[in-house]
Amino acid sequence: MHKLRSRLSAITALKSTQSQSATSEAKHASAAALIENAPLIHSNIVLPPPPLKTVLQPQRMQKVVAGWKNRPGADGERAER
Repeated sequence: MHKLRSRLSAITALKSTQSQSATSEAKHASAAALIENAPLIHSNIVLPPPPLKTVLQPQRMQKVVAGWKNRPGADGERAER
């Protein structure tokens, strides 16, 4: 009796699995048919050209001269000793 019940449950599970796989295959087939039969999209939009890349020069270090103007030797001449 137990063997018969287990075989019956196995057959029932197999049938439900087969029906689920058949349903999913039908859904996939209908989705593929929709994609294949979809109308083409035509567009007249023209994209602007991308901006040209500008090569940036590396910034150079500038001397901070504002605080040195009052000091001896700031004008490039040697200071008196």
